[in-house]
Amino acid sequence: MAIGRTWRCIPLKKKRIVVLVCLAAVLLLLTMFSIDSRSGDNKQPLLVEGQGVAITVERFHSYKANAELAATVSDFAVPSDEEILDELTATELSVAYARDKGLTATKEEIDSVIANERAALMDADSESGPAAELMQRRIDKTGLTEEAFWSSEETRANYERAVLLGELAALLIDEGSIGDYSEFGDFQRELLERRRDNIRTDMSLLENDKM
Repeated sequence: MAIGRTWRCIPLKKKRIVVLVCLAAVLLLLTMFSIDSRSGDNKQPLLVEGQGVAITVERFHSYKANAELAATVSDFAVPSDEEILDELTATELSVAYARDKGLTATKEEIDSVIANERAALMDADSESGPAAELMQRRIDKTGLTEEAFWSSEETRANYERAVLLGELAALLIDEGSIGDYSEFGDFQRELLERRRDNIRTDMSLLENDKM
């Protein structure tokens, strides 16, 4: 799965621009971002660390499981472990970059995006493609009711990041750094390559996990 392959967005108004993230994009983000459960005596070692990136083995496996789920209803191939790590790392770097630029996501913006996503899911039909089915499976997999899922801390954190990425893409277009939203994946790849040497990845954690 190439970085940013499913990243698309629809512009909305907020001061200048707020980006409403479409259903397929949020699906990708939901697989990428889970609340980091490293706390107290239950701290997990970091698989990837540095430059604002902190990825646990748990988050890696969550992403991979969702990628495998996506492959069952679409033509996406399950990415390799290295591709998954690049995808996760590049996206986290982009979120950190957005925050460094002073971009924020207000409660109202997050509420608006969630409301639109819920409406899109309710209106989806058999011709809507795999995104709606994947989202429903993603909700079912959590074991939560739909209301509990949409109001959960994890879901809101995911959509906060989605808004930040959308606002970053809009800012980069305004600055002339990228031509349009379709080039945002290229920006993410370049950001990853520029900062890769300052990021530590401990692949032994995955090897030990398989033993």
